[in-house]
Amino acid sequence: MQRQGSGQGLVREGLVRLKELGAQGCILVGDPTFYKRFGFESMPGLSMEGVPHENVLALSFTERRAKRNIIHQHAFSVKE
Repeated sequence: MQRQGSGQGLVREGLVRLKELGAQGCILVGDPTFYKRFGFESMPGLSMEGVPHENVLALSFTERRAKRNIIHQHAFSVKE
């Protein structure tokens, strides 16, 4: 199903919903080549332990910029 626009549509819809919820922006870990087309970028000072800096991406909906070490929800760290 790649190259048919499904992923782009999901990202766009997700960003619309975040804005509707009043979010100030979105931070993710992903492929910069894919996400830069939506306005995501690496930001100085924004990092996540164990993740290459270029894969930590942010998109601000305001003039404020994210610039700290980020952590993910504990549930994503649980190993069985």
